[in-house]
Amino acid sequence: MAWTVGEIINMVEELAPRELAAAWDNVGLQVGARDWPVKSVWVALDPLPQVVSAACQEDVDLLITHHPLIFKPLTSVDCTTPTGNIIHSALNRHLAIYSAHTNLDAAADGVNDSLARCIGLRNLGVLEQG
Repeated sequence: MAWTVGEIINMVEELAPRELAAAWDNVGLQVGARDWPVKSVWVALDPLPQVVSAACQEDVDLLITHHPLIFKPLTSVDCTTPTGNIIHSALNRHLAIYSAHTNLDAAADGVNDSLARCIGLRNLGVLEQG
């Protein structure tokens, strides 16, 4: 039995709850449906056209990115624009795109904690809550 996009999102959000995201950020499911089956997952920093194209060619089911594809509300989906083309390609190939950005940065043992440990920082603490 395959996992679903929603089940994997739930696992990611246990580590990095959406509530940790900055108010200006757009984390979560960017393209696709929570009930789509998942057999193959890729992880990338950005949902660049080359990344999405390669994921589509390799029949990837879920692309988890750090930076969101969509930051601001869309006014249209024009397939001749980079974002529109990514959305079109992903939907045609049933490639779901999910973003964990500032919520993953702020999470305990997330991006910032991992980076701090890698460079040897100690006595870590929150500078500003919110």
